Amino acid sequence: CLGVRTRKTLGLTFWTLSLWESEESLRLFMSQGPHRAAIPKLYAWCDEASTAHWEVDHTAMPSWEVGTAMLQQCGRLIRVKYPSDNQKTGHINAT
Repeated sequence: CLGVRTRKTLGLTFWTLSLWESEESLRLFMSQGPHRAAIPKLYAWCDEASTAHWEVDHTAMPSWEVGTAMLQQCGRLIRVKYPSDNQKTGHINAT
């Protein structure tokens, strides 16, 4: 992992933006340790969840403005047990 940014927006809304050396290193992280243990709990914990993945040709950490734009452009919803109205309608509110 080359960098991580986190932020909290309204209510109990938390965001993570990370930059990885390679697709392989990202996949390895996702399949092990705390990430692997936490992700199955997301289904019951969250009423909204989304993710986006894109490639960059540099090692500079993207800004939140870029991350938000990419989430809205190419993001996908993650299934949750008790979806909010935004989640039900497919709206990703990343602000």
